[in-house]
Amino acid sequence: MSEQQLPQGFDREDCRQYIWDVFKTINGIRPRFMNLGEMSDLELHTTAESLQVELQQHLQEEQQIEQVAIVKFEELLASTAASGAGDRGTALRWLRDAHDDEQAKFDDSYFEYLYGLPYGYLKKEPVQAPQRARIACSDSSPSP
Repeated sequence: MSEQQLPQGFDREDCRQYIWDVFKTINGIRPRFMNLGEMSDLELHTTAESLQVELQQHLQEEQQIEQVAIVKFEELLASTAASGAGDRGTALRWLRDAHDDEQAKFDDSYFEYLYGLPYGYLKKEPVQAPQRARIACSDSSPSP
């Protein structure tokens, strides 16, 4: 039985590195238990293909989880605004201030992590600072 060769331009080391990195992306740990150096080209290729399918599933699941987190976060912002914050910017500031952790108050990435939001979510749609109400003065005001 002849072994299947790795794709053109994809040598053994590239395949080993791919498996090493993709496994960590999916599982959060490096596959130190796999002896990649002793695997045949066919085993490396099969493992890489299997991880590619698993990676696609993992990324889809992660995207669905992030979408649910966005909906929940937006509901929390709306609820906070309706409970007295008045607007999105103030509601966000109140949510940040509610955390004891100083990093959550000033670090967007960490705050997004705490709420399961995708990286950069708060930067994509900048929160506007509340506009101050302007008092209009009219000439028809009674004189003292």
